Amino acid sequence: MPAKLTSLSYLGLAVEATLGTPVAPTGFIPVKSFKPQDTPQYVADQGYRGQPVKVFGEYLGTMSSTYEIDGDAYPSSFGSILGAIFGGETVTGTTQPYTHTFKVAATPGSLTLSDYYVAGFRQWAGAKCDKLTVKFTPDAGLTYTAHFIGFGSVTGTAPVSQTFGTSPFFLGWEAALNIDGTANVKLDSFSVDIARAGSKALFSAANSQTPWDIFVGEMTADWDLSFYMEDDSEYTYALAEGKHIVSVTLTQPSTNYTCNFTSSAVQWTKPTIDRGKEFVAVSISGSAVNNATDSGVITAALTNDTSTAQTTTAAS
Repeated sequence: MPAKLTSLSYLGLAVEATLGTPVAPTGFIPVKSFKPQDTPQYVADQGYRGQPVKVFGEYLGTMSSTYEIDGDAYPSSFGSILGAIFGGETVTGTTQPYTHTFKVAATPGSLTLSDYYVAGFRQWAGAKCDKLTVKFTPDAGLTYTAHFIGFGSVTGTAPVSQTFGTSPFFLGWEAALNIDGTANVKLDSFSVDIARAGSKALFSAANSQTPWDIFVGEMTADWDLSFYMEDDSEYTYALAEGKHIVSVTLTQPSTNYTCNFTSSAVQWTKPTIDRGKEFVAVSISGSAVNNATDSGVITAALTNDTSTAQTTTAAS
């Protein structure tokens, strides 16, 4: 048998009606890296038996999984990733582009991740996003890494066809940074880490190896920005206590689709002068705090041609 060609792989998404019940993909998303991992827990038998050995058996216990995706942020499908970490979404507009605004919800929904890996087709159901990192540099694309936890995988039947969006992904040079209402054009690199603290698969004594629930915790948002250093303006943000508004908006010039991340209350910390390159740079980090404007610590907004909420239907 010949080796299988990796590039024939694809990933489908669908929003579940019932946690952990697999459903067929309603959308497909281009990704750069697939990292699925079933995580069966085995329980060792280590009872003393008068022998100079430690383990006498391994018994299958609970079953769960993790799934990590690396990809570029496409307007048509990135909303499914944002919806998975935020959970709350409103859609406005009567014609395209439609605006999808994402805010934190206490209980986000779950996805079925349908993975065709050429040698077979497998579905990871009950998947909830507990970590999302988004970043760019001006000479690269807007990329993300999304980490999910969920039920153990099951085999399935691959869909007979797949469709993918045609709009290009967002590029770093399309970005505009705004701090406290003032544009800043010196941004060299950007990243924001959005996480759900304490997320885990929960199991119960219900005569089942599958999770009772996939729990996601409180949301946190941590920003990291690096600037070309002309003066001490960015460095001094971190030297005094004070909450700052930070907003990054990327706009595609061909479609006018946009992607925005905003935290309306960030305490900047850890100012660092970087002379590791030929030019001097300054980096600052900051943690967002709860505020009424964001109804949490961060909001995201995406415009595209999808009229339905991407927390209810995954879109290609």
